[in-house]
Amino acid sequence: MDRIEAFEPIFGENPKILILGSMPSVKSLENMEYYGHGRNQFWRIMGDLFGFDRYDDYDLRKRMIIENNIALWDVIASCERKGSLDRDIKNAKYNDIIGFIKDNPSIDKIVLNGGKAGGIYRKQFAAYLPHLESFVLYSTSPANAIPYERKYEQWKTIKDWGINDGL
Repeated sequence: MDRIEAFEPIFGENPKILILGSMPSVKSLENMEYYGHGRNQFWRIMGDLFGFDRYDDYDLRKRMIIENNIALWDVIASCERKGSLDRDIKNAKYNDIIGFIKDNPSIDKIVLNGGKAGGIYRKQFAAYLPHLESFVLYSTSPANAIPYERKYEQWKTIKDWGINDGL
């Protein structure tokens, strides 16, 4: 089984929220895009929240995330995995989430995209970052069969946190 590598973080100046996934899917890695699987609902949710189309150019979607003071990364830096399912992740090495937070002290909330990211964050990082609120939200993955409307209702709370308040 080959070792796969995650992406570098997406962030601008003074991000307020760090959204952490687990590890990009096979399709995301092929497309070289966060949440690059066509059925993943991340970009649809972000587009509905921040006024862009999920099919817009990837650079535009990234810019919209940055303009809304969101940083995007994964808890896992590299792992072995056959396929795309989180349950198949083996021999994970983790990203330096603590260092990233120290370098970006404007971050005050951590959003975890699904249970796997949440579990890793709580086990590996939460004790070192007690000053940060963290929230596990429904995974946007197509493997999570929860209807879009329920996912969106939960995810839309991030808009209420005053993300784009001109920090």
